[in-house]
Amino acid sequence: MERELYREAGSRTRSAYRLTAAGQELQLVLSALQQWGDDHLPLATGTTMLRRVTGTDRPVHVGYLDDGGREVEPGEVAIVAVDGVNSSKRPSRRASNGAAGA
Repeated sequence: MERELYREAGSRTRSAYRLTAAGQELQLVLSALQQWGDDHLPLATGTTMLRRVTGTDRPVHVGYLDDGGREVEPGEVAIVAVDGVNSSKRPSRRASNGAAGA
């Protein structure tokens, strides 16, 4: 997150917090978690948030797309390890650039 100062007329200076580009990329992940929660741990009052195409009432959901842009059901997706890739041999992002995440 990045801090941005602003001031409305007649008020003191305040801080607004905006997501960085990395934080904005997390929107997909957070939407998937929220969608999962609504599907599997629903509140009695209904969904917690609605996802819509900007400027419309058309609903959207998080899902898998193939390289042709067609939706693929989660049960049809295989998670396949990549030969020669071992997470224990990857350099730490923290060690390489001294910064952490979003």
